[in-house]
Amino acid sequence: MLEAGILFLGTGASSCVPILHHVLEPERYDCFCSQILKEHDPKIDKSKNIRNNVSIMIRIPRKDANRKKLSESEIPYDCVDNFTENHEVYHNILFDMGKTFRSSVLSIFPKFKISAINSIILTHFHDDAVGGLNYASYFVKNIHDSNIPLPIYMNSDTIKFVYKRFHNSIIDDLNRDCKVLQFGHSSYELNVLDILLGRVTNCNSHEAIQYYLSLKDSIDEPESRFNIVEFFIEDIKITSFPMYHGNCICMGFCIHYPYTNVIFISDYTFPIPKVSLDFLKSMEYNVSILILDSIAFKKSSNSHATISESLELAQIINPHFLYFVGMSCDLEYNTGNKKLQEILIQLKRSGKCCSIKSAQLAYDGLFLPINT
Repeated sequence: MLEAGILFLGTGASSCVPILHHVLEPERYDCFCSQILKEHDPKIDKSKNIRNNVSIMIRIPRKDANRKKLSESEIPYDCVDNFTENHEVYHNILFDMGKTFRSSVLSIFPKFKISAINSIILTHFHDDAVGGLNYASYFVKNIHDSNIPLPIYMNSDTIKFVYKRFHNSIIDDLNRDCKVLQFGHSSYELNVLDILLGRVTNCNSHEAIQYYLSLKDSIDEPESRFNIVEFFIEDIKITSFPMYHGNCICMGFCIHYPYTNVIFISDYTFPIPKVSLDFLKSMEYNVSILILDSIAFKKSSNSHATISESLELAQIINPHFLYFVGMSCDLEYNTGNKKLQEILIQLKRSGKCCSIKSAQLAYDGLFLPINT
């Protein structure tokens, strides 16, 4: 059974797709936003072009769980598989809980019969990554044992934002002597991915949070101070690494499954910090699935990479399968994928991207199984 894998909950830019003012004033914009709401338009696949904020759920095996190892031929990387069985042997990690999280849950969770989130990882502090964090309380109160806190991992800039943004609505009690912070009626375990110290720091104390509140933003630190941060969830190692994302630092992640590696970079711009680039180079030919931010084919952005730029990064990593997220309405699913295949063929003819079997736009609700 293919129960471990990656479920895409959102694949769109911060503004989502369709963009509201593009729908209301279609005569002013040359895009597919107004077409997507028409009942019958054979040119537009509505299910693959309506996009919430970028978010993925990665399912990893729990410790000592019995699982069947599959041959490579048995793993259809473009299918939606039975995600619903054997919840007890898998751990659900949610990457980002943005402002469209509720919409993603309502449209995708029932289909896959998902009711549990076991850990949360926040890539950065923008609203499209943390705007729905208040919904985390449901997964503590209704899913977790009351004595088991829900782990949340984030960088130092994000914990400052979370503390200020959700202080009144979520944090009811902060006791410097207690081991677990109480967020409303729910318990969370806060962990900082400290790129300056190169380690995970537990922040379930008043002193620890105050320390990070006092720091200047990571973007203002010299790049020479940056480090990668490694940690484990269950028995699976996860490597986090800093990426520039406009005026902030966004964390990228490599999930080291037993038989393969998956890299997820939700938001980034060039240049890439040296410590992160060195790590990505070290993973060349050892990545089965690479998920990269790409807002448009060539339209430049000061906060996001383009398809062209992400293909440059993909040539460094050389994964087997390449997926793009964070797309704007510049990238329609069918025409975008057709153009991607043409570009990939041209790159292969020139001796580039030789290990990449396919490159395509991801879509909300896509599930990619992983061999564990």
